[in-house]
Amino acid sequence: MKLIQLKNLKNAEQNKKLNKVYRHFLALTADLEDKQLPLSIIDVINEEISTINQFSGTDKALIKQIQHCTKTILKTLEEDLNIVPKHHYQNLWMVYGMSIGILFTVIVTTVGYENTWTSFPMGLSMGLIFGLLAGKNRDDKAKKMNLQLNNYTI
Repeated sequence: MKLIQLKNLKNAEQNKKLNKVYRHFLALTADLEDKQLPLSIIDVINEEISTINQFSGTDKALIKQIQHCTKTILKTLEEDLNIVPKHHYQNLWMVYGMSIGILFTVIVTTVGYENTWTSFPMGLSMGLIFGLLAGKNRDDKAKKMNLQLNNYTI
């Protein structure tokens, strides 16, 4: 079963934001055609594409609809097949690392080591670096296992 083609938008060239969102969605669907997807996932993607094709509203509402469909597709791919966009884990683990760095700074400061870890920026930056490295490692693993979308970035 193949993916439904997204129909061309006549007013996409006039609205820059709509054009950008539309091109991102086209890149996502083009990248998904190269993957071996189960029929249940293809059905979900085709439902979202048909929702966009049948949409009749303002440009602003269409932008929101395309963004919603993109999020739905990406969430479904991640939950069911562990397929993620580029830099997904890097962005996710960077936030985790910063949170842990601040938490570590608070704990160490309250214990009594004020001389070494007194600044929140130090804990924040250390957590950012460790989170960035951990996320990059996971992104590399996803790429090796062919679980990463090549042409699509958020």
